[in-house]
Amino acid sequence: MQRIAADMGITYPKDRNSGDPCVLTTDFLINIQDNGKNYQGARTIKPSTQLSQIRTIEKYELERLYWQAQNTDWGIVTEKDISQDFAANIEWLHPFKKLEAESKDYLFQLLRIAEDHLD
Repeated sequence: MQRIAADMGITYPKDRNSGDPCVLTTDFLINIQDNGKNYQGARTIKPSTQLSQIRTIEKYELERLYWQAQNTDWGIVTEKDISQDFAANIEWLHPFKKLEAESKDYLFQLLRIAEDHLD
């Protein structure tokens, strides 16, 4: 990514204290399998208010160009892209994202809730 920044003519992000280059990350890497084909998508989740800041846009462009070089679809998701109901449902389900053997009670509770909504 540092090379991409140099090619763009922008300063690569650095740690304010040490001056070392920062590690830039992407919030979500999504793997999808459809009809035997594998697809990847990368998504950055940010508040829409940050999209008006020039430095922020430069960093997003670094990220976009990196994922483009990886042949991976990339995009920005803001609070305007997610419905409040959907967000509330994800928040409700989040504690169950990884059901371990010791959490069988949670699994049964989820199954019971699902059955109630299927009737």
